[in-house]
Amino acid sequence: MKFLRLVKEHLEMDTNELNTSRCSKLGTGIKQLDEKLAASEMREMIWSPKMDLVAAIGLADLSEVVLYRLHALKKMWTFSPPTEGAKVTSLVWDPIGKCIALAYTNNQVIILAVEKATVLYTHSTSSVPRKLTWLSVGEANHHGNISCFKDESEHMLPKLPPIQRETEMDPSFKMINREGLNYLVVSGDAGLLNIYVYGLLLIASIDKDTGRLQEKTVCSSCLTNSGSHLVSVLEDSVGDIYLSALKTNLLSNRREEIRTIADKFVKIISLLEHCDASITKMTEAWEDGLLELDRKLNHFSTQKQLAGEGTVLNDFLELLLFGTPSEELKIFLTDTITERGMKKLGVTLQTYYKTMQELLTINMQGAVEAIFYHLNDLHGLSQWTDTFGIIGLNTDSVASALHACASLRLKINEMQGLLSNGNKNLKSFSYWLYTVILRISNLPVPDYYASIDYSDVADFLNDNFKGLEDHGSHIRLERVGQYLKNADLTCQPKPADHSLWNTFQSCPNLSDSKFMFKAQPTKSLIQLYKQLSEKLLEALTTPSVTIAKEVEIQTTHKLIGKCELQKLRHKKELISGCFQEKTNDGIQNMYSIYLTDGKDNSESRLFVTKLALLNHGSELYKTELIFGLLGQDEDLYPCQQHRIVDFDYYQDEEIVVLLQQKMEGYKSFVTVRLSLESLTSQDWARTNEAVEAGKYVSPSYIKVLQNAFNAVQISASGKRDISSVMLSNRRVRLFIFDGEDDSDEEGESMSQDPSASADDDAISSDKEN
Repeated sequence: MKFLRLVKEHLEMDTNELNTSRCSKLGTGIKQLDEKLAASEMREMIWSPKMDLVAAIGLADLSEVVLYRLHALKKMWTFSPPTEGAKVTSLVWDPIGKCIALAYTNNQVIILAVEKATVLYTHSTSSVPRKLTWLSVGEANHHGNISCFKDESEHMLPKLPPIQRETEMDPSFKMINREGLNYLVVSGDAGLLNIYVYGLLLIASIDKDTGRLQEKTVCSSCLTNSGSHLVSVLEDSVGDIYLSALKTNLLSNRREEIRTIADKFVKIISLLEHCDASITKMTEAWEDGLLELDRKLNHFSTQKQLAGEGTVLNDFLELLLFGTPSEELKIFLTDTITERGMKKLGVTLQTYYKTMQELLTINMQGAVEAIFYHLNDLHGLSQWTDTFGIIGLNTDSVASALHACASLRLKINEMQGLLSNGNKNLKSFSYWLYTVILRISNLPVPDYYASIDYSDVADFLNDNFKGLEDHGSHIRLERVGQYLKNADLTCQPKPADHSLWNTFQSCPNLSDSKFMFKAQPTKSLIQLYKQLSEKLLEALTTPSVTIAKEVEIQTTHKLIGKCELQKLRHKKELISGCFQEKTNDGIQNMYSIYLTDGKDNSESRLFVTKLALLNHGSELYKTELIFGLLGQDEDLYPCQQHRIVDFDYYQDEEIVVLLQQKMEGYKSFVTVRLSLESLTSQDWARTNEAVEAGKYVSPSYIKVLQNAFNAVQISASGKRDISSVMLSNRRVRLFIFDGEDDSDEEGESMSQDPSASADDDAISSDKEN
């Protein structure tokens, strides 16, 4: 028995050596670069189109997104969900790899800058977004004299100073630094189908106005390279799956107009970000010292009224005229206000008003004036009815935003006057009180305070203390802070009394003219800023309604019924996430693929559809792919049974597939690269029989994964000629295509990629958001 066992082991050893020898001749076009250990298991890995970075959704709770540098599998940053309990439903890179879009179950789509995981923009959707695709479209078709418009803002507008010295250019500007247009397509529940230019500007919201998709879930969507069609996979309330092609002629024929509006939008929201930063800094600079002085003066005023001892104004006027305070005022100044308190207040005022004036005059005013410039451009373009009017740029909406911007600019003027005059008068008042306290305390008065302008003190007393008892008002020395609250002003400035303003008010034709920009004296700076933001969004998203109304359904094909679906178990999303297109003789071929397993898990298939879009109509081809024998040489690769574990798009009409050997004596995992273009017309014509796709796989693109105990997913990047395989034990193997499989280089690291060091400098490490 022992002898027979030794013979059996020897024979098994010879078989394994033979299999290893055969496999060494395979995969000469796929080279393993490295194997690394990930920090955690991932549900989905998406490669950057430009750098050796991969964004992954964590498998634990599906809420965190992690960015890895793959040459060392180093975690660069982790982005947490925007709200507790929100799960990531989809993730996609922009075409140049500078931004990532994330879809969440809380009806939000977030655009992140890759460099530091900075949130650039947040979209709210009408329902849960399920799938994101982001791609570039081709060169624009010119319909009219669009070249007559040239944006001169770069030369006409002064460069805004940074809010802080270390602040760089707003990251939103970087998004527009690219060639051609790119669109982010958001698909989801209840017919959600939105298209965003540069991932920022909503240019089409097909679910809101057409009503044709409200009863369906849009599983996935993608624009063709020309932008002429939007192809979607839909699931209705019954459970049937459809493939629908929508004609998006305006997106195709009016690309230059759309790009012009989108460029303006990106510049405007970057200016709004500058305004946001300015307002934040002004709010931080707003000190509570004056509010405390207000409280003490109000308490003193109330006590005098209850005791019937006159008014605060009378006490201060007597002090100003005769230089002698009443006994009550003397006690109030020395015991409540105190010399130390007034000295601290003087320092606070100097810092406070200087900071506020710089932020308001240099930063906020410059940004608002730049927005006003861009809105004037858009107002002119909106009247170009045969060009920009066609895509829905509305003159009235832009004019409304223009008036809102002008009102905000006038409010800045109002604040500037308040800061200038208030600083002068309040400074004189505080210095005067300080000298009075020093004299009462028998302390020397510095020469610096000898030059007080007492007329400024009198004006201050008249503006802030006169008539308080008659109106039941409170003393408010600090009036700037009310402008930084989202509420009506409590102390409005007195209107200027000059002849020009009186003429406008007395002439209805002038006061009601659309060319006159009106001030809103009761509104705060924050209220008018929010109003401007709303009007801007309304004006710049009106084309989304017009473009959506022009969308037409060209064709709809039923892919699979509910009964058939119940027999299948999906390994991935129904649709793999994007379509691949190739144009031949005016025919646009759109591919969609999803993976299914049989009931007994013994046979898995790739369900592939090819939609050929014609000028008038379409043709749909279907086929099912299985993988038995790989290649044409059974001696080279003898395993004839494989289970499809996962797949991913590699590039146009090419996919990479992760297989598991299911034949006795063969238990390894295999990666293959398959061109869908190799499928023949007979393969597409089959209806009841699956196609053996293994025969179309070149032996150079068959890679057996040695010592891979449980591979679970594969991710590929055709632009980088690279792929990764995730193992269940958190190990990731990296492969490059068209490389030479040299055993001496098997452990070579991706750190030898010359772009790796440069990419490392561009990404901040281990940033937790």
